[in-house]
Amino acid sequence: MSAHSYKDLDAHVRHHLECVRYGDGENVAVECTDCCEVLLDFDHPPEPVAADLSAYRGVFADGYTPEEIADVLDAISEKLGVSLHCLWEYVGEYGPAGDSDLLAVIDGEAREIPPGLHELLVEGTDDGVVDPATITDGPREEWAQGVTHSYESESTRNWAIEDRRTTRI
Repeated sequence: MSAHSYKDLDAHVRHHLECVRYGDGENVAVECTDCCEVLLDFDHPPEPVAADLSAYRGVFADGYTPEEIADVLDAISEKLGVSLHCLWEYVGEYGPAGDSDLLAVIDGEAREIPPGLHELLVEGTDDGVVDPATITDGPREEWAQGVTHSYESESTRNWAIEDRRTTRI
């Protein structure tokens, strides 16, 4: 990929550009056919796959900390190929607090987590096989109405609806 700045792209003004798919659609690129250069390219993200998560059965049965959320949701997100987060009621001086809910983020929208995942993590029930293809089609209404944001933390898995800190990191 050769275009990383305004100057890089400006060099191709009035050139012939083409959008090309490579392989079986695993990569798409914008090419300058005058210069035979790939200006931008992106790999197709992997398709989510069903995963055996039985090792996480009941991991949140006694509650959870932001650190535990980060560790567990990082691992599960990688296995499922879906971005999972915990939405807390607020973040205070000592971190996130209040009521919380687990959510999946797809195309920038908060959605229900895959069926059975909450039961697996919190209640220790379910067979442990979670299929991300079962994630609901639309965003959850209560999340869509609130402004959710990631607050300054080491983990991007913990989000809060409200920031109640008096000092900012």
